Amino acid sequence: MENLEGNLKPKLNISNENISGEKIIEDNEKKLIAKKSIERAFSLLNERQLITLKMRLGIKPYKKRHTLQEIAEKFGVTIETTRKDQIHAIVILNQSLHKDFKKAGYDNLDINISWRNNGIDNILTLIENVFPELL
Repeated sequence: MENLEGNLKPKLNISNENISGEKIIEDNEKKLIAKKSIERAFSLLNERQLITLKMRLGIKPYKKRHTLQEIAEKFGVTIETTRKDQIHAIVILNQSLHKDFKKAGYDNLDINISWRNNGIDNILTLIENVFPELL
């Protein structure tokens, strides 16, 4: 699958070491942890943050990926406000993943879905690998 810039999206690898841009999540236990983390993170977001993330990712019920401008226009807010909503949603998701993997005993797990440098594409890749029914 391609990202908004037309580049191939990386596959994420959750291991006891790190997430890299090389492999999909293969361990079923880790997939289940990641899926529950995503669900929990989504439940922690306010409505605008959740819709912003879903629209940016093209998650159901949205059939395509939307720009920050399109989302800002939908809510009648600035692009900067929409960007902040997106960043907050990514931070919550990242914190949820860290907490849940550590709780499951993966102490050395280095998960970092940055809000910079293709953070949205990394989240979409993670969701494609562990939670495809959202797409």
